[in-house]
Amino acid sequence: MAHADPSNQRLKRLRVALEEAGLDGIYVSSPVDDVHHHHSANRIYLTGFTGSTGHVVVSRDEAFLAVDGRYSAQARRESEPNGFIVLDTKGPQASWLPELLAVAGLQSKRLGLSKADLSYGAFVSLQEAVGRMPVADRPTLTPASPLIERLRSKKDARELAVL
Repeated sequence: MAHADPSNQRLKRLRVALEEAGLDGIYVSSPVDDVHHHHSANRIYLTGFTGSTGHVVVSRDEAFLAVDGRYSAQARRESEPNGFIVLDTKGPQASWLPELLAVAGLQSKRLGLSKADLSYGAFVSLQEAVGRMPVADRPTLTPASPLIERLRSKKDARELAVL
């Protein structure tokens, strides 16, 4: 008998939270190159991807994890079973993020930013990337309340078993 995948449940719960917050999607990043796994808890919680860096975009219909080539195989192995489409990226964020936001259907929409997962430098890079989009297509970057942190505070059966 197949068990319900907790990450798919996590995506469903996140999408409900996005709707309640009036957001069309959320952007989650790693605030630093997180080789010690101290700063990527929200990304790991959602995707299952344990690599040191990656960018998550979740819309009401799609879920993406963008990683560079060093992490492609690992990201696919850990995140695709959890409902994420893994994208290989090359170059600076401004060169690939506009297309990702378009594919996710977030053009001209409200994109929540997970504040706990975004350094100032990453925010500036995000603004630069969005600034490359046609003005009419640019999403509105909006600080999100701690949506993911609230989801993480309610443990599912698998998490409870580990505790």
